[in-house]
Amino acid sequence: MSGKRKHIDMYLGEIFKEFISLKDKDLKKSQEVFNSVFEQVKQKMEEQCNYFSKYAKQVLYAGSVYDGIKVSKLDEFDMNIVIRLPINYEDGEDGIILENAQPGFVKMKISKPFDNLDKQKCSQLLLVISMTSSDLLCLYLTVARLSVSFVRQFDLNIDDDKAKDWLVVPKPNKALNAKEQNQCWRLSFQEQERKVMKNLKQLKVVIRLVKKLRDVLGLKYIASYYVKTLFLWKIQKINDDKYWENNIGLIFKDMIDEFYQAVDKKCIPYFWNEQNNLIGAIKPTILKVYADKLNEVLKSINANDLDKVPEYLLTSEELETFKKSEFYIRLQVIPVRLSMDSTDSQSSQSKKSDNSKDMNNVIENLMDKIALLTKRVNEQEMRIKALELKNGQAANFTGVCFNNTQDLLVFE
Repeated sequence: MSGKRKHIDMYLGEIFKEFISLKDKDLKKSQEVFNSVFEQVKQKMEEQCNYFSKYAKQVLYAGSVYDGIKVSKLDEFDMNIVIRLPINYEDGEDGIILENAQPGFVKMKISKPFDNLDKQKCSQLLLVISMTSSDLLCLYLTVARLSVSFVRQFDLNIDDDKAKDWLVVPKPNKALNAKEQNQCWRLSFQEQERKVMKNLKQLKVVIRLVKKLRDVLGLKYIASYYVKTLFLWKIQKINDDKYWENNIGLIFKDMIDEFYQAVDKKCIPYFWNEQNNLIGAIKPTILKVYADKLNEVLKSINANDLDKVPEYLLTSEELETFKKSEFYIRLQVIPVRLSMDSTDSQSSQSKKSDNSKDMNNVIENLMDKIALLTKRVNEQEMRIKALELKNGQAANFTGVCFNNTQDLLVFE
């Protein structure tokens, strides 16, 4: 490996550790705040609504925090409250009917069963259910200054094992006209996706690096799920777990290339139905701007322009902090020393050439050790975060503020 390649691995590792990886204290604080309010809010909801009390018995966690790919801060969480409807999927007109719609979407029809649901004390609460600005069917409550979106999630029992644990999400199909797009429910396979991504060593580190780059470049129409989808396709394409054991610099470069190619072609296929283009509704002019930005990043990486790489991953304030860090200053000294050794060797080549080689070997060895240490620190932090998240889930942890949540239908 060249010295510059080692540099980019160390740069990415340090940036991840200092500016992307979630901090222990933030995670702990979020757990404490959430645990102090969630059960009380849920209890009050059950007291006010017999329907909710009877059928809402399960909480599912979703989104970037639960997937282990959240970037920088715990400011957004997804929590889905499961509502088990007394409906059988196979009851025909008296149950639920699913119809194929556009690729990746279905239409759903529910008729008579709702006439028999408990309505005591619940009518007023159900009146506040409406389409929100994010086009999701949500139930909003405000608790002091904590903005919480609790959403309905229906759970239906299906005997077919192949159909278990898949979701239907009321995400509008923007490829349709305004009247029809809200009638379609998007298919979702979040548990299956977690299994696809499980135990791939550097995967989640690089996902978060790419998401941070997206944020800094201002690619606001590229949702986190679209970035995740690129990695799902890469996993299938490579079909080799050992690939994800490579240095993060190599994987990062590959994924920026995948990102650029997809945006340049104006297509990120939905992983579960590639006929559904996730970015098909984004204006071509916007995608052209995005592609140009990603191409510049790719050119800088290919040219080993290491000074440019942090600029694509850090805000101006973060970049200023990074350039003042001991890590950055130390790495800037190494090329200078190598240059000085080269100049000295020209004036006294016969005597100092061996010393210069020895010095270069020492520096190369030192850089190897720094890269290895950085890698091990990041791996250890990932293990700690995974354990904390697992323990947090056991305690019904999901976060402080719940935004961008989704109504779901769960089919088991």
